[in-house]
Amino acid sequence: EELLAARRVCSRTHYCWVGPAGAETGLHNDDEDNFLAQVRGRKRVLLFEPGEREHLYVNDKYDSGTECCDVDPSSPDLAAHPLFARARPPWSATLSEGDVLLIPKFWYHHVTSLSPTISVNLFFSTAREFAAHGLVRHAREVLHAVGLLGRGNCVCCPAVRLESNT
Repeated sequence: EELLAARRVCSRTHYCWVGPAGAETGLHNDDEDNFLAQVRGRKRVLLFEPGEREHLYVNDKYDSGTECCDVDPSSPDLAAHPLFARARPPWSATLSEGDVLLIPKFWYHHVTSLSPTISVNLFFSTAREFAAHGLVRHAREVLHAVGLLGRGNCVCCPAVRLESNT
């Protein structure tokens, strides 16, 4: 709480994640700082600095407040993603029960559950950060909700198959 108060946080969002061993969250970044707290089990987190973006194969898939990547850093296909070989090695952290990791905004991260897990994360922004990124994120969420953005190319909805009348 002291860190959040010192930063004059105006936006907070939290999630609870429950999953089996082997569950993965693909490589992506978020437009807000994030505390990831491990409640049960163990997770491995690989972190890439924002400057490694050109090596991570960012795609155009819609996901609110994130940039998703095509490369799997835990098992990269260098034939399909040759630039990944030029990326600096990631920072790696293994979280156990009671551990908390700060994932700074725009840092790319890939998460793997090493056992059945329960995690909680808290995204947070200052008023200035929210004005710079949060307002755009919310506008894009509205456009996505009404089908004007990311239709058939998002992480949250089933793929939409467009059929022709021919």
